[in-house]
Amino acid sequence: MKALIKRDAQSSYELVEIPVPKPKEDEILIKNEKVSICGSDIPLYKWDETGKKIAKLPFTPGHEMFGTVCSYL
Repeated sequence: MKALIKRDAQSSYELVEIPVPKPKEDEILIKNEKVSICGSDIPLYKWDETGKKIAKLPFTPGHEMFGTVCSYL
């Protein structure tokens, strides 16, 4: 599957292929249908002072999404 990853402290995200994760006992797997950019993704992209307070490197951004539950216990 494709994912955005921020690996280092520069203005960037990297689009990469990663394996589809297997859900753990207390998790579900959701197939993303649509994704969007949130206002917090901009300081994270720029890696300004606000971005540094929001996340630690490396991370995968994204909480604005719509999807279908594919797997659960």
